[in-house]
Amino acid sequence: DVANLVSPNGTFDIPTASESEKDETGEEANQMNDQNPSPHGQNKGKINWRNMAANAVKALNKNHNTLVDDAHESLPPIENELQTIIDTTFDETRLTAKDIANIFRRNEARRFKHSADLALMAGSAMDAYDRFARAAELLKRAYDPLWYAASLEGIATSFVAMADTGGHGADQYLEKNFQYPKQVMYAATSVLGSSEEGKETSKVDRSKTTMPAAICALLEESSSILSRNVKLASIYSELLLKMAWYISELEGLHLRCLWGVGFSGGDDHDDAEGHAMTAAISGEQYRWKMTSVSKIDLEELQKRGKLDPILCTYTTEQCLRFSDIMHRCVSNGGLDAFSRACVAARCAKLCLFGVKVPSWVFTTSKKKSSERLRLPRKAAFFTVIAAESMSQCKLPDARISSAGYWAAATHLYAHNGNKIGGKNSY
Repeated sequence: DVANLVSPNGTFDIPTASESEKDETGEEANQMNDQNPSPHGQNKGKINWRNMAANAVKALNKNHNTLVDDAHESLPPIENELQTIIDTTFDETRLTAKDIANIFRRNEARRFKHSADLALMAGSAMDAYDRFARAAELLKRAYDPLWYAASLEGIATSFVAMADTGGHGADQYLEKNFQYPKQVMYAATSVLGSSEEGKETSKVDRSKTTMPAAICALLEESSSILSRNVKLASIYSELLLKMAWYISELEGLHLRCLWGVGFSGGDDHDDAEGHAMTAAISGEQYRWKMTSVSKIDLEELQKRGKLDPILCTYTTEQCLRFSDIMHRCVSNGGLDAFSRACVAARCAKLCLFGVKVPSWVFTTSKKKSSERLRLPRKAAFFTVIAAESMSQCKLPDARISSAGYWAAATHLYAHNGNKIGGKNSY
């Protein structure tokens, strides 16, 4: 049996007969040949199963080597592959057929992710989402952690692009998957459920979620992968800064399902409502006004005291998560002193700019559609970290920059603590 000739490690083991076994086998074969002559006058020898098995093994080895050589020739050059900082170089001549197949699967998955990036830059958010999702599935099977984490970040970016810039099929996808927080939906059901119209417009769909919850879950999964390798420390901190910026700028708008409002053109536009994108079909009506949740009477909920407690609780949690992410960012152990100073300075800037909290009920008395909760004392804390980190650098102007950070920290630390209800409270 050929299977008995294969050793447990997958290599072919061809047994050889000893001299005594060869002599005995030869004598038995000669005796059988003498007793059973062939009708054509030729001796019919005994069938040597060992030689047949050895010949079969040689044929299999020859075919196996031919397949491996063909696969080696089809491998692309190293300079033409999509490489990252955690990829290791290898000797292609020592790869097995299984290793080569894994490399082909990995390269295919990486090309899917690259094509998703191109689709996103071309403005096709739905196409980019489909490609990012497919790439994440293939990269997870190929055990490619860095590109898998990047694909998850790409999916979250596709959600942001759908919400703020729209595109073909974007509004239909958002309507199918996202709604207000469940607390608001349950409050609308209890308060507005008495009328027939209320029952229709305030129905709670358990299959839907909020867009900030989906985006934060994807980014948290991506950050947990990037935090496992010290070579990815800078990418990990960059992703956390992106999360902090999203929480401070767009999370409140996306929680309110204000599609198209986040595309305000930059940080200088505090009132983003004037820059909201209109629907592609009508050309006049705002995109967020065409959603099913926009039919809920939020003003009635506020009059009955059901809306403000929910929003206050969520805003407090939003600020806590915002601060926690920035603390994780500056405490990254893989950063050098200069990088930590730059990251801390960016965190201080985000704290001074504040967390945007949109208004759920629009009234004519309010001049702006959103407010900002600024965190000056938290900004002073990060400025101190920037000053200490910069003082450890050996750059020529490091001492001057450190002195500037210390001076800024003294101005940010107020004599009196923040008061609840004040202009800069938190």
